[in-house]
Amino acid sequence: MTTPKTPPSPGRTLGALTSGARVGRFTVVTAEPELLVLRGHIGASVLMVIGGFLLIVGGAFPWIALVIGSDQSIPLKALAIAPGGMALVAAGVVQAARRYTFDARQQSLVCSTRFRKPQVYPRGAFSLIAINVLPTNLQQRETVQLRLRQFVSENSGILIGARRSNKKDTVYLVLAAIEIARLLDHSIEVRGQCKEGGPALLHALATASTIVRAPTPNAPQG
Repeated sequence: MTTPKTPPSPGRTLGALTSGARVGRFTVVTAEPELLVLRGHIGASVLMVIGGFLLIVGGAFPWIALVIGSDQSIPLKALAIAPGGMALVAAGVVQAARRYTFDARQQSLVCSTRFRKPQVYPRGAFSLIAINVLPTNLQQRETVQLRLRQFVSENSGILIGARRSNKKDTVYLVLAAIEIARLLDHSIEVRGQCKEGGPALLHALATASTIVRAPTPNAPQG
């Protein structure tokens, strides 16, 4: 049996998460030895709301043309713009009110908003902590993504956020992954090669890749 590797303390080698640090779509509220609390990042939520309103305004013209009968050949995609904008505005409002609490004592994640009852995810709800380094393509630059992966598929689970690897605050996304892995006693899987990140991010990714824990007790057996 392979002995789990014990990673160096991130607080000593990489710096620690502090209140106000941006972690993808979230901001750190509390970072304590047994508790990590994240809330929706206001800046990201505002951008979602603004983008949604722009889509609503732009998407209103096809609907106006359809109602007054000036154009009956409007494609369905054009009619979907305004509803998509409404959905984006709603998502931005919900994101601003979202709060994630990682509790080491209960080894659980509590997801809460002002609009519904809190959801509790025990450690066993996740298969691992996934850090994906997505390469540059036509749609995006090199990006670091953090997801709490569930057993259904590699793309299932809870997305904490994604940031371009050349952003200075992207290192906090990886530091959060290390803290979450410690609080939930989980492994971290790092996929992809980072080519555009700075030394701090590369160091954090190297440290994260060494974190291997015992499998969750209710993991599906192959």
